[in-house]
Amino acid sequence: MKDNFGFKNALLVPMDGRSPFKGTLIITGDKISYCGDSENAPSCGNIQDGSDYIVIPGLINAHLHSDAYIFKGLLDNMNLKEQYLKTNKLGDLMDDDVMILSRTLSYIEAVRSGTTYIIEHQFRSLGERAVEPFNTAGVRGAVVFDRDDITNEFVRFISSKGYDVFINLPSEEDFSIEILEDLARLSKNTGVRLYGHIAETTWRLALCYEKFSKSPVEVLEMTGVLETKPVIVHGCFLSEGDIALLAKYGASVVNTPVSEMKIGDGVAPIPSLLRCGVNIGLGTDGALWNNGADILGEAKVLILLHSLTSIPGRVNEYDALGSVTCEGARLLRRTDIGMLHENAYADFIVMRAGEPEMLPIYISQSRSNIISNIVLSAGRSCIDSVYASGREIMRDGTIVGINTKILIDRMNEWLNEKSEEIDKIIENNI
Repeated sequence: MKDNFGFKNALLVPMDGRSPFKGTLIITGDKISYCGDSENAPSCGNIQDGSDYIVIPGLINAHLHSDAYIFKGLLDNMNLKEQYLKTNKLGDLMDDDVMILSRTLSYIEAVRSGTTYIIEHQFRSLGERAVEPFNTAGVRGAVVFDRDDITNEFVRFISSKGYDVFINLPSEEDFSIEILEDLARLSKNTGVRLYGHIAETTWRLALCYEKFSKSPVEVLEMTGVLETKPVIVHGCFLSEGDIALLAKYGASVVNTPVSEMKIGDGVAPIPSLLRCGVNIGLGTDGALWNNGADILGEAKVLILLHSLTSIPGRVNEYDALGSVTCEGARLLRRTDIGMLHENAYADFIVMRAGEPEMLPIYISQSRSNIISNIVLSAGRSCIDSVYASGREIMRDGTIVGINTKILIDRMNEWLNEKSEEIDKIIENNI
Protein backbone atom coordinates (compact mmCIF):
# COMPACT_ATOMS: atom_id res chain seq x y z
CA MET A 1 0.00 0.00 0.00
CA LYS A 2 1.27 3.45 -0.89
CA ASP A 3 1.99 5.91 1.92
CA ASN A 4 -0.85 8.25 2.69
CA PHE A 5 -1.40 11.47 4.61
CA GLY A 6 -4.19 13.97 4.99
CA PHE A 7 -5.89 16.92 6.61
CA LYS A 8 -9.04 16.51 8.73
CA ASN A 9 -11.60 19.20 9.56
CA ALA A 10 -10.09 21.54 6.97
CA LEU A 11 -12.18 23.96 4.94
CA LEU A 12 -12.15 22.35 1.49
CA VAL A 13 -12.89 24.27 -1.74
CA PRO A 14 -13.14 21.39 -4.25
CA MET A 15 -14.17 23.37 -7.38
CA ASP A 16 -15.84 20.22 -8.75
CA GLY A 17 -19.43 21.43 -8.42
CA ARG A 18 -19.56 21.06 -4.66
CA SER A 19 -19.69 24.11 -2.40
CA PRO A 20 -16.92 24.74 0.14
CA PHE A 21 -17.29 22.50 3.19
CA LYS A 22 -15.52 21.36 6.33
CA GLY A 23 -14.09 17.92 5.71
CA THR A 24 -11.14 15.61 5.25
CA LEU A 25 -8.68 15.31 2.38
CA ILE A 26 -6.57 12.15 2.13
CA ILE A 27 -3.67 11.63 -0.26
CA THR A 28 -2.43 8.20 -1.27
CA GLY A 29 0.72 8.26 -3.34
CA ASP A 30 0.32 11.00 -5.97
CA LYS A 31 -3.50 10.98 -6.04
CA ILE A 32 -6.39 12.14 -3.86
CA SER A 33 -8.02 9.05 -2.35
CA TYR A 34 -10.71 10.85 -0.34
CA CYS A 35 -12.30 14.29 -0.29
CA GLY A 36 -15.44 14.40 1.80
CA ASP A 37 -16.94 14.79 5.24
CA SER A 38 -14.80 13.86 8.20
CA GLU A 39 -17.32 11.45 9.73
CA ASN A 40 -17.08 9.02 6.82
CA ALA A 41 -13.36 9.44 6.13
CA PRO A 42 -11.33 6.22 5.97
CA SER A 43 -8.47 5.69 8.38
CA CYS A 44 -5.23 7.43 7.52
CA GLY A 45 -1.86 6.77 9.06
CA ASN A 46 -0.66 10.35 8.96
CA ILE A 47 -3.58 12.71 9.45
CA GLN A 48 -3.08 16.34 10.43
CA ASP A 49 -5.61 18.62 12.07
CA GLY A 50 -6.63 21.05 9.34
CA SER A 51 -8.91 23.24 11.41
CA ASP A 52 -6.72 26.26 10.76
CA TYR A 53 -6.42 25.63 7.02
CA ILE A 54 -8.25 26.11 3.74
CA VAL A 55 -7.39 23.68 0.95
CA ILE A 56 -7.98 24.57 -2.70
CA PRO A 57 -6.86 22.91 -5.95
CA GLY A 58 -3.47 23.76 -7.39
CA LEU A 59 -3.73 26.62 -9.87
CA ILE A 60 -3.32 26.49 -13.65
CA ASN A 61 -1.38 29.25 -15.40
CA ALA A 62 -2.54 28.72 -18.97
CA HIS A 63 -0.19 31.21 -20.65
CA LEU A 64 3.38 31.91 -19.60
CA HIS A 65 6.35 33.08 -21.68
CA SER A 66 8.93 32.22 -19.04
CA ASP A 67 11.90 32.83 -21.33
CA ALA A 68 11.19 36.52 -20.69
CA TYR A 69 11.69 36.23 -16.91
CA ILE A 70 15.36 37.16 -17.11
CA PHE A 71 14.50 40.51 -18.79
CA LYS A 72 11.77 41.53 -16.33
CA GLY A 73 11.22 45.29 -16.15
CA LEU A 74 13.50 46.17 -19.07
CA LEU A 75 10.87 46.99 -21.69
CA ASP A 76 8.29 48.78 -19.56
CA ASN A 77 6.19 51.69 -20.85
CA MET A 78 5.94 50.33 -24.40
CA ASN A 79 3.14 48.71 -26.33
CA LEU A 80 3.59 45.33 -27.99
CA LYS A 81 4.53 46.72 -31.40
CA GLU A 82 7.20 48.96 -29.87
CA GLN A 83 8.63 45.97 -27.98
CA TYR A 84 8.41 43.50 -30.82
CA LEU A 85 11.87 43.59 -32.43
CA LYS A 86 13.61 44.32 -29.14
CA THR A 87 12.02 41.24 -27.59
CA ASN A 88 13.28 39.05 -30.42
CA LYS A 89 16.78 40.52 -30.19
CA LEU A 90 16.91 39.95 -26.44
CA GLY A 91 15.82 36.36 -27.01
CA ASP A 92 18.70 35.91 -29.46
CA LEU A 93 21.18 36.58 -26.63
CA MET A 94 20.07 33.46 -24.77
CA ASP A 95 21.48 30.00 -25.31
CA ASP A 96 19.52 26.94 -24.23
CA ASP A 97 21.06 26.80 -20.75
CA VAL A 98 20.08 30.42 -20.05
CA MET A 99 16.55 29.76 -21.29
CA ILE A 100 16.27 26.81 -18.92
CA LEU A 101 17.56 29.02 -16.09
CA SER A 102 15.01 31.73 -16.93
CA ARG A 103 12.16 29.23 -17.10
CA THR A 104 13.12 27.59 -13.82
CA LEU A 105 13.17 30.92 -11.95
CA SER A 106 9.86 31.89 -13.53
CA TYR A 107 8.29 28.59 -12.43
CA ILE A 108 9.61 29.11 -8.92
CA GLU A 109 7.88 32.49 -8.85
CA ALA A 110 4.69 30.89 -10.17
CA VAL A 111 4.73 28.17 -7.50
CA ARG A 112 4.88 30.84 -4.79
CA SER A 113 1.43 32.02 -5.91
CA GLY A 114 0.00 28.50 -5.89
CA THR A 115 0.62 27.41 -9.48
CA THR A 116 1.00 23.67 -10.04
CA TYR A 117 0.42 23.54 -13.83
CA ILE A 118 1.93 25.84 -16.49
CA ILE A 119 1.44 26.13 -20.23
CA GLU A 120 4.83 27.24 -21.51
CA HIS A 121 4.70 29.28 -24.73
CA GLN A 122 8.32 29.14 -25.84
CA PHE A 123 10.31 31.94 -27.49
CA ARG A 124 12.40 29.24 -29.11
CA SER A 125 12.04 25.48 -28.97
CA LEU A 126 14.19 23.61 -26.49
CA GLY A 127 13.09 20.25 -27.86
CA GLU A 128 13.30 17.45 -25.32
CA ARG A 129 15.04 19.77 -22.82
CA ALA A 130 11.78 21.72 -22.40
CA VAL A 131 10.79 19.32 -19.62
CA GLU A 132 13.83 20.14 -17.45
CA PRO A 133 12.49 23.32 -15.73
CA PHE A 134 9.20 21.57 -14.89
CA ASN A 135 11.11 18.71 -13.28
CA THR A 136 13.28 21.10 -11.25
CA ALA A 137 10.35 23.18 -9.96
CA GLY A 138 8.19 20.10 -9.35
CA VAL A 139 5.22 21.27 -11.40
CA ARG A 140 3.34 19.63 -14.25
CA GLY A 141 2.49 21.43 -17.47
CA ALA A 142 2.35 21.70 -21.24
CA VAL A 143 4.73 23.08 -23.83
CA VAL A 144 3.78 24.84 -27.07
CA PHE A 145 6.09 23.54 -29.78
CA ASP A 146 6.64 24.73 -33.36
CA ARG A 147 5.24 22.46 -36.06
CA ASP A 148 8.75 21.32 -37.06
CA ASP A 149 9.07 19.60 -33.66
CA ILE A 150 5.80 17.71 -33.95
CA THR A 151 6.19 14.08 -34.85
CA ASN A 152 4.30 11.17 -33.33
CA GLU A 153 7.55 9.94 -31.78
CA PHE A 154 8.33 13.34 -30.22
CA VAL A 155 4.79 13.75 -28.85
CA ARG A 156 4.99 10.26 -27.33
CA PHE A 157 8.32 11.16 -25.68
CA ILE A 158 6.99 14.36 -24.07
CA SER A 159 3.78 12.59 -23.02
CA SER A 160 5.80 9.74 -21.49
CA LYS A 161 7.45 12.30 -19.21
CA GLY A 162 4.01 13.39 -17.98
CA TYR A 163 3.65 16.63 -19.94
CA ASP A 164 1.10 17.85 -22.47
CA VAL A 165 1.87 19.20 -25.94
CA PHE A 166 0.39 21.99 -28.09
CA ILE A 167 1.31 23.14 -31.60
CA ASN A 168 2.14 26.82 -32.03
CA LEU A 169 -0.38 28.77 -34.09
CA PRO A 170 1.07 31.86 -35.82
CA SER A 171 -0.18 35.35 -35.06
CA GLU A 172 -1.94 37.29 -37.80
CA GLU A 173 1.20 38.84 -39.34
CA ASP A 174 2.28 35.31 -40.30
CA PHE A 175 -1.10 34.02 -41.45
CA SER A 176 -1.33 32.28 -44.80
CA ILE A 177 -3.99 29.91 -46.07
CA GLU A 178 -1.38 27.24 -46.79
CA ILE A 179 0.23 27.43 -43.35
CA LEU A 180 -3.07 27.39 -41.47
CA GLU A 181 -4.50 24.52 -43.49
CA ASP A 182 -1.28 22.57 -42.96
CA LEU A 183 -1.46 23.18 -39.20
CA ALA A 184 -5.09 22.08 -39.11
CA ARG A 185 -4.16 18.83 -40.88
CA LEU A 186 -1.22 18.29 -38.51
CA SER A 187 -3.45 18.80 -35.50
CA LYS A 188 -6.07 16.37 -36.81
CA ASN A 189 -3.46 13.75 -37.72
CA THR A 190 -1.58 13.88 -34.42
CA GLY A 191 -4.40 14.76 -32.03
CA VAL A 192 -2.30 17.66 -30.73
CA ARG A 193 -4.24 20.91 -30.37
CA LEU A 194 -3.27 24.31 -31.74
CA TYR A 195 -2.48 27.23 -29.44
CA GLY A 196 -1.61 30.84 -30.22
CA HIS A 197 -2.11 34.60 -29.93
CA ILE A 198 -5.22 35.67 -31.84
CA ALA A 199 -7.01 39.03 -32.07
CA GLU A 200 -4.66 40.55 -29.51
CA THR A 201 -4.05 44.02 -31.00
CA THR A 202 -5.68 46.45 -33.41
CA TRP A 203 -2.66 46.41 -35.71
CA ARG A 204 -2.75 42.64 -36.05
CA LEU A 205 -6.48 42.79 -36.62
CA ALA A 206 -5.97 45.37 -39.38
CA LEU A 207 -3.34 43.19 -41.07
CA CYS A 208 -5.76 40.30 -41.15
CA TYR A 209 -8.62 42.34 -42.65
CA GLU A 210 -6.25 43.88 -45.18
CA LYS A 211 -5.04 40.48 -46.37
CA PHE A 212 -8.18 38.36 -46.09
CA SER A 213 -11.12 40.77 -45.63
CA LYS A 214 -12.05 38.60 -42.66
CA SER A 215 -11.49 38.59 -38.93
CA PRO A 216 -8.78 36.29 -37.55
CA VAL A 217 -11.40 33.91 -36.18
CA GLU A 218 -13.16 33.79 -39.55
CA VAL A 219 -9.83 32.93 -41.21
CA LEU A 220 -9.33 30.14 -38.68
CA GLU A 221 -12.75 28.75 -39.58
CA MET A 222 -12.08 29.02 -43.31
CA THR A 223 -8.84 27.05 -43.00
CA GLY A 224 -10.20 24.28 -40.76
CA VAL A 225 -8.32 25.40 -37.66
CA LEU A 226 -11.49 25.90 -35.59
CA GLU A 227 -12.47 22.29 -36.25
CA THR A 228 -9.48 21.26 -34.11
CA LYS A 229 -10.86 23.13 -31.05
CA PRO A 230 -7.81 25.40 -30.64
CA VAL A 231 -6.80 27.46 -27.63
CA ILE A 232 -6.94 31.19 -28.45
CA VAL A 233 -4.78 33.48 -26.31
CA HIS A 234 -5.77 37.11 -25.60
CA GLY A 235 -8.79 37.56 -27.92
CA CYS A 236 -9.10 41.25 -27.05
CA PHE A 237 -10.87 42.09 -30.31
CA LEU A 238 -13.55 39.47 -30.86
CA SER A 239 -16.86 40.39 -32.45
CA GLU A 240 -20.17 38.76 -31.48
CA GLY A 241 -19.83 36.73 -34.68
CA ASP A 242 -16.34 35.59 -33.66
CA ILE A 243 -17.61 34.57 -30.23
CA ALA A 244 -20.43 32.57 -31.80
CA LEU A 245 -17.89 30.72 -33.96
CA LEU A 246 -15.65 29.95 -30.99
CA ALA A 247 -18.64 28.59 -29.10
CA LYS A 248 -19.86 26.58 -32.11
CA TYR A 249 -16.55 24.78 -32.56
CA GLY A 250 -15.65 24.39 -28.88
CA ALA A 251 -12.54 26.56 -28.94
CA SER A 252 -11.16 27.95 -25.67
CA VAL A 253 -9.79 31.40 -24.77
CA VAL A 254 -6.95 32.21 -22.38
CA ASN A 255 -7.20 35.72 -21.01
CA THR A 256 -4.23 37.66 -19.58
CA PRO A 257 -5.80 40.87 -18.25
CA VAL A 258 -2.77 42.33 -16.43
CA SER A 259 -0.57 41.99 -19.51
CA GLU A 260 -3.26 43.34 -21.80
CA MET A 261 -3.69 46.41 -19.61
CA LYS A 262 0.04 46.98 -19.14
CA ILE A 263 0.89 47.09 -22.85
CA GLY A 264 -2.39 48.69 -23.90
CA ASP A 265 -3.75 45.78 -25.94
CA GLY A 266 -7.41 46.06 -25.02
CA VAL A 267 -10.08 44.34 -22.95
CA ALA A 268 -11.25 40.90 -24.01
CA PRO A 269 -15.06 40.44 -24.05
CA ILE A 270 -15.01 37.88 -21.25
CA PRO A 271 -18.64 38.43 -20.13
CA SER A 272 -19.89 37.70 -23.67
CA LEU A 273 -17.60 34.68 -23.99
CA LEU A 274 -18.87 33.27 -20.69
CA ARG A 275 -22.48 33.96 -21.63
CA CYS A 276 -22.00 31.97 -24.88
CA GLY A 277 -20.37 29.06 -23.05
CA VAL A 278 -16.81 29.54 -24.29
CA ASN A 279 -14.31 27.96 -21.91
CA ILE A 280 -12.08 30.62 -20.29
CA GLY A 281 -8.62 30.01 -18.83
CA LEU A 282 -6.30 32.56 -17.30
CA GLY A 283 -2.59 33.24 -17.72
CA THR A 284 -0.04 35.77 -16.55
CA ASP A 285 1.88 36.09 -19.85
CA GLY A 286 5.63 36.75 -19.62
CA ALA A 287 7.60 39.02 -17.34
CA LEU A 288 8.07 41.69 -20.04
CA TRP A 289 4.31 42.12 -20.22
CA ASN A 290 3.19 41.46 -16.67
CA ASN A 291 6.30 41.66 -14.44
CA GLY A 292 5.09 38.71 -12.41
CA ALA A 293 3.60 35.22 -12.41
CA ASP A 294 0.98 35.68 -9.68
CA ILE A 295 -2.02 33.84 -11.12
CA LEU A 296 -4.21 34.53 -8.06
CA GLY A 297 -3.55 38.23 -8.56
CA GLU A 298 -4.61 37.78 -12.17
CA ALA A 299 -7.92 36.29 -11.03
CA LYS A 300 -8.62 39.35 -8.89
CA VAL A 301 -7.87 41.70 -11.77
CA LEU A 302 -10.23 39.71 -14.01
CA ILE A 303 -13.12 40.50 -11.67
CA LEU A 304 -12.24 44.15 -11.14
CA LEU A 305 -11.60 44.94 -14.79
CA HIS A 306 -14.97 43.64 -15.92
CA SER A 307 -16.78 45.27 -13.01
CA LEU A 308 -15.46 48.52 -14.49
CA THR A 309 -16.01 47.81 -18.19
CA SER A 310 -19.25 45.84 -17.77
CA ILE A 311 -21.21 45.66 -14.51
CA PRO A 312 -20.23 44.32 -11.07
CA GLY A 313 -20.85 40.59 -10.90
CA ARG A 314 -20.82 39.94 -14.64
CA VAL A 315 -17.53 38.13 -13.97
CA ASN A 316 -17.72 36.90 -10.39
CA GLU A 317 -15.36 35.30 -7.89
CA TYR A 318 -16.35 31.75 -8.87
CA ASP A 319 -15.72 32.53 -12.55
CA ALA A 320 -12.30 33.89 -11.63
CA LEU A 321 -11.20 31.02 -9.39
CA GLY A 322 -12.72 28.56 -11.85
CA SER A 323 -10.62 29.97 -14.69
CA VAL A 324 -7.44 28.93 -12.84
CA THR A 325 -8.78 25.60 -11.53
CA CYS A 326 -11.65 23.57 -12.99
CA GLU A 327 -12.14 25.62 -16.17
CA GLY A 328 -8.40 25.69 -16.78
CA ALA A 329 -8.51 21.89 -16.51
CA ARG A 330 -11.41 21.74 -18.97
CA LEU A 331 -9.36 23.85 -21.39
CA LEU A 332 -6.72 21.11 -21.15
CA ARG A 333 -9.37 18.38 -21.50
CA ARG A 334 -8.35 17.01 -18.13
CA THR A 335 -10.41 15.95 -15.13
CA ASP A 336 -7.46 14.88 -12.97
CA ILE A 337 -6.24 18.39 -12.06
CA GLY A 338 -7.87 21.69 -11.08
CA MET A 339 -10.30 20.00 -8.67
CA LEU A 340 -10.27 18.13 -5.37
CA HIS A 341 -11.90 14.75 -5.86
CA GLU A 342 -10.99 11.10 -5.68
CA ASN A 343 -8.46 9.94 -8.28
CA ALA A 344 -7.42 13.49 -9.18
CA TYR A 345 -3.73 14.27 -8.84
CA ALA A 346 -2.84 15.57 -5.39
CA ASP A 347 -2.08 19.09 -6.63
CA PHE A 348 -3.37 21.47 -3.98
CA ILE A 349 -2.69 24.58 -1.95
CA VAL A 350 -2.92 24.86 1.83
CA MET A 351 -3.91 28.37 2.92
CA ARG A 352 -3.94 29.79 6.45
CA ALA A 353 -7.53 30.41 7.54
CA GLY A 354 -6.68 32.64 10.51
CA GLU A 355 -4.86 35.45 8.70
CA PRO A 356 -6.51 38.90 8.77
CA GLU A 357 -6.63 38.93 4.95
CA MET A 358 -8.77 35.76 4.98
CA LEU A 359 -11.18 36.84 7.72
CA PRO A 360 -14.01 36.84 8.49
CA ILE A 361 -15.05 33.47 7.09
CA TYR A 362 -18.80 33.00 6.70
CA ILE A 363 -20.47 29.77 5.61
CA SER A 364 -24.19 29.03 5.85
CA GLN A 365 -26.49 26.65 4.01
CA SER A 366 -27.13 29.21 1.30
CA ARG A 367 -23.96 31.25 0.96
CA SER A 368 -20.25 31.55 1.67
CA ASN A 369 -17.68 34.31 1.34
CA ILE A 370 -14.67 31.98 1.21
CA ILE A 371 -14.03 32.09 -2.55
CA SER A 372 -14.41 35.87 -2.50
CA ASN A 373 -11.88 36.07 0.34
CA ILE A 374 -9.40 33.81 -1.46
CA VAL A 375 -9.49 35.80 -4.70
CA LEU A 376 -10.25 39.36 -3.68
CA SER A 377 -8.65 39.65 -0.26
CA ALA A 378 -6.20 36.94 0.72
CA GLY A 379 -4.42 36.10 -2.51
CA ARG A 380 -1.00 34.50 -2.25
CA SER A 381 -0.25 36.21 1.10
CA CYS A 382 -2.12 33.43 2.92
CA ILE A 383 -0.53 30.46 1.15
CA ASP A 384 1.15 28.17 3.67
CA SER A 385 2.28 25.37 1.37
CA VAL A 386 1.87 23.99 -2.15
CA TYR A 387 1.69 20.31 -3.12
CA ALA A 388 2.08 18.66 -6.53
CA SER A 389 1.50 14.92 -7.01
CA GLY A 390 1.29 14.61 -3.23
CA ARG A 391 4.74 16.14 -2.72
CA GLU A 392 5.23 19.41 -0.87
CA ILE A 393 7.01 21.74 -3.28
CA MET A 394 6.66 25.03 -1.38
CA ARG A 395 6.55 25.74 2.34
CA ASP A 396 6.42 29.19 3.99
CA GLY A 397 7.39 30.85 0.72
CA THR A 398 10.44 28.60 0.20
CA ILE A 399 10.68 26.15 -2.68
CA VAL A 400 11.48 22.73 -1.27
CA GLY A 401 14.64 21.03 -2.51
CA ILE A 402 15.97 23.88 -4.67
CA ASN A 403 18.86 26.18 -3.80
CA THR A 404 17.40 29.29 -5.40
CA LYS A 405 20.44 31.37 -4.45
CA ILE A 406 22.61 29.37 -6.86
CA LEU A 407 20.10 30.01 -9.67
CA ILE A 408 19.87 33.70 -8.84
CA ASP A 409 23.66 34.05 -8.76
CA ARG A 410 23.88 32.41 -12.20
CA MET A 411 21.24 34.78 -13.54
CA ASN A 412 23.00 37.86 -12.16
CA GLU A 413 26.33 36.70 -13.54
CA TRP A 414 24.83 36.28 -17.02
CA LEU A 415 23.09 39.67 -16.88
CA ASN A 416 26.37 41.34 -15.95
CA GLU A 417 28.16 39.61 -18.83
CA LYS A 418 25.48 40.68 -21.32
CA SER A 419 24.73 44.14 -19.92
CA GLU A 420 26.29 46.11 -22.80
CA GLU A 421 24.44 44.09 -25.43
CA ILE A 422 21.18 44.33 -23.50
CA ASP A 423 21.53 48.12 -23.15
CA LYS A 424 22.29 48.51 -26.85
CA ILE A 425 19.17 46.55 -27.85
CA ILE A 426 16.92 48.52 -25.52
CA GLU A 427 18.33 51.96 -26.29
CA ASN A 428 18.52 51.63 -30.09
CA ASN A 429 15.55 51.61 -32.44
CA ILE A 430 16.55 48.41 -34.19
